[in-house]
Amino acid sequence: MGKLQIGIIHLDFPENPEEESKDYVTCLSTERLSRYAGIPSEGIIGQILRPLEPGEPVTPGNFAANTVFVDLMQAVIASRGPQTKDLSADAKRLGGGTLYVIDRRTRAPEGPVREILEQDIFGEFEVKKTGSCPALIAPTSSTTY
Repeated sequence: MGKLQIGIIHLDFPENPEEESKDYVTCLSTERLSRYAGIPSEGIIGQILRPLEPGEPVTPGNFAANTVFVDLMQAVIASRGPQTKDLSADAKRLGGGTLYVIDRRTRAPEGPVREILEQDIFGEFEVKKTGSCPALIAPTSSTTY
């Protein structure tokens, strides 16, 4: 599976001059965006809340997640997560308890105890004593992407 390409698109609304232009974070390819067929809600990760300075990163303070995208991502994690090799291996290693699905972009310190911010947790699975995790038990509503 390839790495998801994430970028920012700038949209102007010439048919409605009173509406301000907006910047959106999307995972859609440039090819898909150039077809002028509209942008599906599921393809918009969120909106940049204010113009960014040159080189300024997208952060939780200047970004609002799109609930349609979040719901789609939660559904994919819930349905496909238990079938992935990594999650299954982690569940077997844990052997019971809570297994968190964490944003891989998270830069946490190495060591036996790592502090992970709630905004970097996509959801959690309840792992049975057998090492299986049949269902997502709690999508995390505070997640930012």
